[in-house]
Amino acid sequence: MPGAATQGYQMPDAPAARYRAGLKALADYVKATFSGRSFSELVPADQDKMLAELETGSITLKDVKGAEFFALLLQNTQEGFLPTRSTAATAT
Repeated sequence: MPGAATQGYQMPDAPAARYRAGLKALADYVKATFSGRSFSELVPADQDKMLAELETGSITLKDVKGAEFFALLLQNTQEGFLPTRSTAATAT
């Protein structure tokens, strides 16, 4: 039975394992799609295209749901970028 949205993280894998699997799957996909190049070697337009396709789930990654992985990346990026109230108060 799935947990309620208010219960927080309910996936069977820890976030670190999801990152390892997602980054490897994305790296493998990019390498296969762009003649052996890595994500960082792609031109910005191709990087944007990969991220947009990852967000919509329109690319197929091995053993990883692209849209779920993108959501994890986005959430953690936002959490790291936006300070908490206590951090913001001590910065002034």
